[in-house]
Amino acid sequence: MSARLCSCMRGLQLSVSRLGLSLAATRRGLATHAEAPSEGAKRAAKEQRAQDRLRKLKRFEQGGSTFSYKPMAKPKGAHRQALLEARRNKIAKLQRLHAERRKEKKDATTMIPDKWLQGTREIYLPNLSLVMLRNNPLQRPYDPYTATFRCAPTLTKIDIVNYLAAVYKLEVTSIRTMIESNARHVIRDRVQAKMARRMSMQPYREGKLRNVRSKKVIVSLKQPFWYPAPRSDDFMRPRFQTRQVDSGDPNRPNLAGARSQAGVSQAESQNKRTYLKRVQKRWAEEDKNVRSFIERAKSVRSEPDV
Repeated sequence: MSARLCSCMRGLQLSVSRLGLSLAATRRGLATHAEAPSEGAKRAAKEQRAQDRLRKLKRFEQGGSTFSYKPMAKPKGAHRQALLEARRNKIAKLQRLHAERRKEKKDATTMIPDKWLQGTREIYLPNLSLVMLRNNPLQRPYDPYTATFRCAPTLTKIDIVNYLAAVYKLEVTSIRTMIESNARHVIRDRVQAKMARRMSMQPYREGKLRNVRSKKVIVSLKQPFWYPAPRSDDFMRPRFQTRQVDSGDPNRPNLAGARSQAGVSQAESQNKRTYLKRVQKRWAEEDKNVRSFIERAKSVRSEPDV
C-alpha cells in the first residue's frame, strides 16, 4: 500500500512540475488528506462509546433490553381487520388438524396395541425353543426374582417378553440378553445322520465344526419363582451306574464294578456289537424288499389293460 502511494505521489509531482505549478501548494494539500486523525477526534469517539455503554447499562437495570429498537406501527382500519381474520382462520385450521391427528392416533392405538405392552402381541411358535436354566452357581444364594433362559439368537427382547406374558403369565420388569457361541459338530445331511445312528447307535460327529450361537436371557420378575431343588445323590447314583452298563464303553472307570453289581457278564457286553450287526443286516433286507415291491408295482401299472 505504501509503495503504491509513493508511486502515485511521484507521478503527481511530475505532472504538477510540467504544468508549472508550485510544488509547495500541492504538498500542503496532500498533507492535509494524508495525516492521521487528531487527538481531539479520538477523545470524542471514546466519550461517545462510554456514553453508549452507560445508556445501555441504565436500560438493562430498568428491566428493558440492551438493544435499542423502534416499535412497529400498529395496523389500523381495514388492514387490521384483514390481519385478524387471517389469524383466526389459521388458528381454526390448526385446531382442526390437531383434532384429526388425535382421532387417528386413538384409532391406531385401539387397533394396533403398543409393542411394549406385555401380552398384547400375537405369538407364533413354528420352531421356538426357550430353555430355563438355574441362575445360581455353586456356593451362591438363589434369587427368586431373577430367571435365566437360553433361546435362539433370532428372538428379540420384545418377542421374549410377549412370549413369557402370553404363555406363562409372567410379568417382566427388566430384561438383558447376551450372545453365546459354542463350537459344535453340525450334521451336513439328514440321510448321513440317520445312517450314522444306525451304524453306531451314537450321535453323528463327522459333520463340519461350526460355531453355533445362542442367546442367554436374564429377566427380572415381578412375582418370585422358585426353581425345583436339585436331585439328591441317592437318586442319581443308580441311574449313573445303569447308564454305564448300557453304554458298553470299556473305558469307563466304574464299568467293572457296575457290571458286577448288575450281574452282567463280559460276554454279554461283547455280544452287543454282533447283535447290532444283525439288526443292521435285517434293516438292509427290509429296504431291499420294499424297493422290489415298488418296482413290481410300477411294472404292473405300465402294462396295458387287456
